[in-house]
Amino acid sequence: MVAAQRQVADLREESGRNIAELKAERDALAAARFELQTEKSDREKAAAQVLNLTTELAEMSLRLTSEQEQSGEKLALLLQAKEALTDQFKNLANEILEEKSKRFSEQNQTSLGLLLDPLKLKISEFQTKVDDVYVKEGDLAPEKRTP
Repeated sequence: MVAAQRQVADLREESGRNIAELKAERDALAAARFELQTEKSDREKAAAQVLNLTTELAEMSLRLTSEQEQSGEKLALLLQAKEALTDQFKNLANEILEEKSKRFSEQNQTSLGLLLDPLKLKISEFQTKVDDVYVKEGDLAPEKRTP
């Protein structure tokens, strides 16, 4: 009977240990389930974030492509405007040069006229005097011959 009691006590003790182990296993299982659930939730959040970031990246890529195209178009317009302004500048410079040359020629003509007109007048006066002297000598020449 002592052996039976001892056996019952051992069984109770083993049963208590098994219950404690079972409880510890249940607690570990609950903790593992909680951790699994937390990991699943974190993974779903990460997957959602990856999806959001992938969508944002695609939008940014489209925006970048669009802005690059717009920048290219703006650059082309600026180059065309530069060419047009260069042509206008050349034309304007040529017009100014022609106008200055024309004005310079006119001023030279005027200046030459101012310089040569008095000389022309003096030559004309001299010619008149020479003609007068020639005529007077011509008138005097027959008288000198008659004596």
